[in-house]
Amino acid sequence: MSKKSKKAKKASKSPEVPLRSLDASEVVINFLVNAPLGMALGMDKQAPGLMSLRPRSRDATIMTKGLLTTAGLVGLFMAVCTLALISYGTNHFDSLAIGSSMGLTAFSLLIIVAAYQARSVTATAFTVETVDNRNLNWTAVAELVPAVLLVFIWELGKLIARRVTSPAAAVIPAAGHS
Repeated sequence: MSKKSKKAKKASKSPEVPLRSLDASEVVINFLVNAPLGMALGMDKQAPGLMSLRPRSRDATIMTKGLLTTAGLVGLFMAVCTLALISYGTNHFDSLAIGSSMGLTAFSLLIIVAAYQARSVTATAFTVETVDNRNLNWTAVAELVPAVLLVFIWELGKLIARRVTSPAAAVIPAAGHS
């Protein structure tokens, strides 16, 4: 056997590194939250005077230092808020599932807020022009409703699991315990 074939045989016996599988929450965030909001932003009005501007060169970046700094700080804020809610939910309710649900819901809501702010790099989101994109507004509603419904369904499942015996037990959790 030649040295080359021995190396090839040895390399083929090396263990393969398994690919990490995606969590369901990652798929939900990426395909059901980010993608529709990105498409709605893509259908936004063009910037005034865009067509009269000279084209950028191929190697010019669209991400300025200020935009990169802002995106990094906002991403860090969103991560800290999400992790804090997961930690709070896990410790306060003694359930990682509740903490993860709180974190995922908050992160989805933060992405909706970020989509409105992304309409302008320099302007504030607290103007009437922020909500003048009909496509983005309907997409945000379509994103907001499932996020809130997920929490509602979770709570409804807990009520059913407690075997609610009276209408008061549905409103006052302590009333359902005997």
